[in-house]
Amino acid sequence: MAEQFTEDWFIHLWGTQDKLEREAARRIFRKHFAGENCLTHIDPAMVARDRGNMTEAVESVVDHVDTSIAHMDKKPAEIPTFQELHTAIDAISRAFRKYYLLMTADEFDLETVAVNHDWERIFTLPWK
Repeated sequence: MAEQFTEDWFIHLWGTQDKLEREAARRIFRKHFAGENCLTHIDPAMVARDRGNMTEAVESVVDHVDTSIAHMDKKPAEIPTFQELHTAIDAISRAFRKYYLLMTADEFDLETVAVNHDWERIFTLPWK
C-alpha cells in the first residue's frame, strides 16, 4: 500500500510543471514522508511510528472515554489531566496536518477557526 503514495504522485498533486515548484514539492515529500532511507514512496516504518506516537499520546483520553462515557464500567479509568488532554489534541493535530499535506499537497490551519454563522444569536433568543 505504501508504494501507492510515491514522490511522483505527490508532485503531481501540485498540478504544476514549473521546475522550482516541482523541486519544492520533492523536498517537502522527502522531508515529511520518505523517511530516513529517502524512499521514493511513503515510508511504512514512519507511518507506523506516527500511529504509535499518536496512540500513546491519546491513551489516557481514550481509556476515560471508553470506560466512562461510551460505556459505564463499574471501575472507570481516571479522568485525564488537562496536560494529557492537550498532549492528545496536539498529537491528533500533528498527524492530521501531516497526512492532510500528503493527501492534498496543501496545509490545513487548525489555529484559525472560521465561524460562518452568528454564534451569539442563541444568547438573544428566549428559550421557553
